[in-house]
Amino acid sequence: MRFTVVLIAVVLGVGLGRQALGQDGLEPLFWREHIFSIPFRVHRSLGDPDAPAQILLYVSDDDGRRWSQVGAAQPEMDRFTYHALQDGVYWFALETTDRRGRFLSNGSRRAQLHVVVDTVPPRLELEAQARADGPIDIRWTAEDPYLDAASLQIQTRSEPDGAWDRLAVSPSSSPHAVTGQASWLPAPGSELAWVRVEIHDQAGN
Repeated sequence: MRFTVVLIAVVLGVGLGRQALGQDGLEPLFWREHIFSIPFRVHRSLGDPDAPAQILLYVSDDDGRRWSQVGAAQPEMDRFTYHALQDGVYWFALETTDRRGRFLSNGSRRAQLHVVVDTVPPRLELEAQARADGPIDIRWTAEDPYLDAASLQIQTRSEPDGAWDRLAVSPSSSPHAVTGQASWLPAPGSELAWVRVEIHDQAGN
């Protein structure tokens, strides 16, 4: 009898991002912490003597060329906890063994989950310069290997306790950077002006 062990997903929350599918059809999950949970589920018949006795977790940090066992769990458990030592791309795969320690899989290990651990926020540069005729010229550049260009917001206000107003912009972007410039005219009589730029990467940094 064949048994299926399914990696469900990384625990959902802030820091979950999306990217294009890889060559193996897996969509990477982005996470901004080094510790995360990997839930799994075993499809089996209760009381079957040939059911898996142990679930083994393997990880690869070199695109599947080398695999290391990093966890073992009983089928009634529902998750592993993994601690990544550093930022990077991690592939995960599961194997099952019977009560004698024999592998129940066909021996061809392949990734079932891709996790990108990214704890570094984007690098952001901002310049704002007032012109003699009143408007303020704003220039910005943001860079990150996993930048979410759509998250860019340029906000302005003319009063210290005033509400932030979003400035409509049309930035130019590449897969890892976004740049742009815009002009904004503060309210008449304002002696100070505030400009705020927000952007994050696919991990939520």
